[in-house]
Amino acid sequence: MLTLLLASMLMLAFHVQSVKAEGTIYIMADGSIEPTTAPIQRNGDIFTLTNNINSDNDGIVIERDNIVVDGAGYMLNGSGNGIGINLTVRNHVTLRNMSVGFFSSGIMLYDSTNNTIEACEVTENYMGIDLVYFSHHNNLYDNSLTNNTFGIALYWSDYNSIFGNTMKLNEYGIRFQTAEFDDVFCNNFIDNEEHVQFFSASEPIYWFYLEGNYWSNYTGADLNHDGIGDDQYTMMGRDIANDYPYWDNDMAPLMGLFSRFSDSLGHFVNVISNSTITGFEFIESNSTIRMQVSNSTPTQDFGFCRIGIPHSIMDVSNISAIVDDGETQVLYPNFTLRDSGISIDNETYRWIYFAYRHSTHEVIIAPEFPTFLILPLFMIATLLAVIAYKRKHCRTD
Repeated sequence: MLTLLLASMLMLAFHVQSVKAEGTIYIMADGSIEPTTAPIQRNGDIFTLTNNINSDNDGIVIERDNIVVDGAGYMLNGSGNGIGINLTVRNHVTLRNMSVGFFSSGIMLYDSTNNTIEACEVTENYMGIDLVYFSHHNNLYDNSLTNNTFGIALYWSDYNSIFGNTMKLNEYGIRFQTAEFDDVFCNNFIDNEEHVQFFSASEPIYWFYLEGNYWSNYTGADLNHDGIGDDQYTMMGRDIANDYPYWDNDMAPLMGLFSRFSDSLGHFVNVISNSTITGFEFIESNSTIRMQVSNSTPTQDFGFCRIGIPHSIMDVSNISAIVDDGETQVLYPNFTLRDSGISIDNETYRWIYFAYRHSTHEVIIAPEFPTFLILPLFMIATLLAVIAYKRKHCRTD
């Protein structure tokens, strides 16, 4: 009896751990899904994965425009070949919250425009996200690309926006081949064998001169304490010379990693910091940001935050930052660095900077109470107290 029970448990464990390999799944032009047994649920123009998918060929081929494909955190795994998600001649498709790995190309856009890939984890592919042949005006936001040969690759693909992505431990973080006028900013390039490869790229790439990118091998200083390196980050392998250095170099390299945090209404707060950020929250009732900062390394003794706060969530005219309820000194505070928008949304951001000596701290950012109102309010409160006192004594008399 015991032997039979153990055998049954082993069979159950094997059944739970094994995942059936799927063939190619198609989201057809009419919105139908083939095969009908595929773990994708349709709700209007939103297609949501309901389980992990293993594929021994191409994973998902999208043949419909103007849709959202939401991975819901599920995994799409290949067998080392094929294309994980294939968008060929597609427009206005949003792909989000998907984990894609072990394909020749994790996500490929071929002759596709005005699409968005966001919040995807793309690992262990030859090409992570691959934009080829006239794939213009696409948005790549907040994706993680790890352990690929090429994290992001662009071939004959122009005017794309690449923002907030993390390219880590790839052979090449990003590759440009005959690509031009692409915007690359606020990305994290971490411990890639080579962060950037230019292959027959003869036209400008915009690395931005306000907030650039984080480069793990950047060795410059920040003597003016604004979270931006004082010296440019020089690209290796650029094969042309021109009169515009910000085409060839990152003129505003970030001194810390870039992160984005959202509130319940979908507004984003942008944070550049050399600290580890945890417990981020935005309290709508009093327009307050609260978060914890801690050492990124055991020996780190100095931390900073450069933060972009949308005008729409806080009165930015008089901001203050408080560390540990005022018990820890705020260093080099600058709450009026600049106001600016970024190309990915319609928000205007107030950028601020402050620093601190490191351990683990709680940081609160909030609008200051206007000092010119303190005296009038105090006088009003005093007057009300006097009136209340007199009324009380009048009734007593």
